Order: sequence, then C-alpha cells, then structure tokens
Amino acid sequence: MTPIEAAISENLRIVQALSAALMSLDGLTPEQYAALHPGVDLVSLMGDPEFQRLVEKFSAHRDVQEIALEAQLSRGLSESVAGLIKKIQDPDASGAALCAASDALTKVSNLIDRREAAKSEGGTRGLFRSLVKRSENVEIKTLEGVTRIDCTGGVDDEMVLRAARAMRCFTTDEANQVTAAMRSPRPWVVLNLRWP
Repeated sequence: MTPIEAAISENLRIVQALSAALMSLDGLTPEQYAALHPGVDLVSLMGDPEFQRLVEKFSAHRDVQEIALEAQLSRGLSESVAGLIKKIQDPDASGAALCAASDALTKVSNLIDRREAAKSEGGTRGLFRSLVKRSENVEIKTLEGVTRIDCTGGVDDEMVLRAARAMRCFTTDEANQVTAAMRSPRPWVVLNLRWP
C-alpha cells in the first residue's frame, strides 16, 4: 500500500465517523448511511472507542448539526407535502386526516424555526474542505481546524501526503486533485471539496 493509499484509508474512517454523526443527529437515515458506505458494519465501528470519540466530536460541531437540521427539514417537507397531496386528493378525507396533516406541518414549522435559529447563531452552510495555495504557503480548512504547510523551496511528496491527510481525501480522485493543486506552478490555487 502506498502512503497516499494509506492516507485515503485513514481518511475514509473519518468520513464514516462524520456520516455516523449525521445519522446520530437524524441527518442521515440508516439506509443513506449504508448507501454511502456499502458493506461497512457500523455496529462494529461503534465498538471502537476512537471511532466513538470522532462521532461525538463531529456530532457537537455546529456545521454538522446545521446540516442534520437541513436534512430533517428536507425529509419533513417531502413527507408533509406527499401526505397533504394524498389527503387532499382523497374525496373521503376526514377531520382526523386533516388534523394529522396539520400536525405534520407544525413539525416542519418547528424544524424551520430551529434551522433559522442555527443560522442566526453564525453557523456556516455546507461541509466543505478547502485548500488555498498562495505562492509558497498552503492553508487547509476542515471541520477539524486549519492546517498550514510551508512550501518554501518547492513541494515534495511528504507535503502532498500531509495535504491529502489534512483535506481528508477519501478517494483516489480527491487525492489526485489535491496533488495537482499542491504541485501547480500557479501562484494562487483554490480547491474546495465537499464532504459526502
């Protein structure tokens, strides 16, 4: 296994922990988790104290909480609209059915209020990882913080590997993008990668 392949493998575990955090916050369903990470036994992973620590860390992060609220809102809206359409189309709709539709709309309204409150507290939208290369300085920002790499004198393989680790590259394509950005002769390079 090459060093970059090892970094991808390590980073994949971080992405699995982020997905588990989103699932714990009801931002992902178990089915969505399974689709993102086919063949991964989450129960086994959660038995690892280090993995649990990562899940807890991500679960406490404001941006992750905001994304989970957005996902809940989206699901809630979809379910509510589908339910309302079905009830409206039913010529025999009862008062109880209309009350159930009203309850669903109340839940969605509460989610919208929570989302707006989170936005007003300054949470950022989206889960992006960014690499900005200015001349001989590289700055990488992720949920985990900021990493700076001094490239004075040129970029070597160790710097590229450090950048791939810091950017949490979990696919070969992402690692290739980071490599290209790091080795670019241009004095200004920006690369943004989205968490899955």
